[in-house]
Formats: sequence, C-alpha cells, structure tokens
Amino acid sequence: MATIRYVAKHAGASPAGVIVTITLVIMVLIFQRRIVEGLTSGATK
Repeated sequence: MATIRYVAKHAGASPAGVIVTITLVIMVLIFQRRIVEGLTSGATK
C-alpha cells in the first residue's frame, strides 16, 4: 500500500522533466548562433 502512495505522489515528476528538457532543447536550437558567437568571442579575447 505504501508503494502505491509513493508512485501516485510523484506521478507528475516525469512528465514535468520531459517538458523542461524539451523546452531547453528548443531554446538552445533557437539561440545556437548567439551561444557559439559568445563562446568564440570569449575564447579569442
């Protein structure tokens, strides 16, 4: 019985993690050019 409560209590953690991960991947794809420009300009100073 305790296991069922534990699983049900944390049932939303996995979908939330997937949503956050997908959002971060989309943000990186959108801002990829700026990220690379910032990394290369910082390395060549």
